[in-house]
Amino acid sequence: MGAERLIAAQRDQEKIAVEIKSFLAPSNLSEFHTALGQFLNHRIVLREKQPERELYLAVNLETYIKVKREAGTPKYDLSRVFALLTSARELYNIWQILKGIGQVI
Repeated sequence: MGAERLIAAQRDQEKIAVEIKSFLAPSNLSEFHTALGQFLNHRIVLREKQPERELYLAVNLETYIKVKREAGTPKYDLSRVFALLTSARELYNIWQILKGIGQVI
């Protein structure tokens, strides 16, 4: 796994953290499973320390497509945790927060 970054943001009462991963190994699926394990562990720790903050895992679109292709049957599509879009409103809120972070960086 390559560079990792964690970004925390807040707008009004909404608090999120975005864990950004880049995959460098030949098998994106293998890297995804490693990242998923780390993400789930970080999510448990974050819920203990900051229960009001929601954690998201972010990868670039190319990696997302490769993982979906390698995985074959879309097993992860059945879970909200692994959905690309959970709801239009939620995606919009995340997008607005990330745009704000981008302006600061």
